[in-house]
Amino acid sequence: MAATDFVAPIAVCLLILLIAATKLYKAPLQNYTRLQAAAVQALRDGDYTAAEASARQALAVAPKLRDRSHQPVLTAAVLLTSALTSLRRWEDALTAARHTIRHVPAAANADDATGLAALHKCCAVSLLELARLPEAIEAAQQCARRAQQGNETARVLHMEVEAEIASHQGDYRRMLDALHNLEASASATPYTQHTVWLRHATAYLDTGHPARAIPLFDKALAIPDSDPIEHAALLNLKGRAFDELEQHELAVDMHREALQLIGQHLPEGDPRIALPHILLGQSYADSGQIAAASASLAAAEQYESQLDETERHALLQLRGMIAFAAGQYADAEANFRQSLHWAEQRTNPNHPRLLHTLANLAATLMKQGRTDEAAALEARRQSIRNSYPDLI
Repeated sequence: MAATDFVAPIAVCLLILLIAATKLYKAPLQNYTRLQAAAVQALRDGDYTAAEASARQALAVAPKLRDRSHQPVLTAAVLLTSALTSLRRWEDALTAARHTIRHVPAAANADDATGLAALHKCCAVSLLELARLPEAIEAAQQCARRAQQGNETARVLHMEVEAEIASHQGDYRRMLDALHNLEASASATPYTQHTVWLRHATAYLDTGHPARAIPLFDKALAIPDSDPIEHAALLNLKGRAFDELEQHELAVDMHREALQLIGQHLPEGDPRIALPHILLGQSYADSGQIAAASASLAAAEQYESQLDETERHALLQLRGMIAFAAGQYADAEANFRQSLHWAEQRTNPNHPRLLHTLANLAATLMKQGRTDEAAALEARRQSIRNSYPDLI
């Protein structure tokens, strides 16, 4: 048999192997692409549980793609951490982000660096929520380093986390500088503008300028196709501004609308429904509708064991407000003091977010005839107010 007689069979075998290899590669790629698209769509729809499931499956498939860059893994990890932070599962988000960062130590290109910047931002935000400020600052610094290696999106991510850290520390001037840089970025998007308006409005609200906050909340609410859960959060913040202006009926309307919206987009039994109930209850209490406030408290307490720290702080405030209205000043004081201790652990002792709790505690002490203690708290409140000049 001539040597040439082997050529055709070998060529056919090689072709068969090539086709098989192509199919083996295409199958995971198609599966990954499908799962990634499903996670993105679920995030847009506000179905974060479904987004988490699809992203976890995509993350399991990604290593099989043998991509020279780390993009498939990083993209799936960013989708997963986005879902987990939206679910307020901060420890889980932190664990997922750090796991991927450890396994992708070096960026192959600018896109990889941008993905790593997004994960470092997730770490920083999660650590802030977990009251681990030094670690959050370190994560923000890592985000800044990756931003220098990444594309313009990475630099936007760094500016966002810089604004978040500054806001948490009560350094509103530095926060506003970060927001101005963010707004001027070449990669500014409607989401970026949404972030700028939200942070700026929240700064006004925190520092006692609710009337200036409301138009900015309205601008953020007007952005089309926004996440329904984020939209509800904005309505709640606007409601808080109306409460600060003592326009309690408008505040109640905002919180009711938020509660209805979030109820339409959360599965039954989801504990995230508790916070709108709590905020609605606070508005009822502010307006003297104690029966309605108590009903909101009861609705929220069904989820108490599943609440995160921020939600528990709000629950303590509502319990204190209801106890105060009922003349149960010892119970009110206990709740307000616990709430104040929690807030002081998370922020600096002169942060303006302490003002509301300090006012409630001072009023409770006055009702008990403890005027000197109340006066000391009022002096502290005034000192905090004087520390934050007009942000215009």
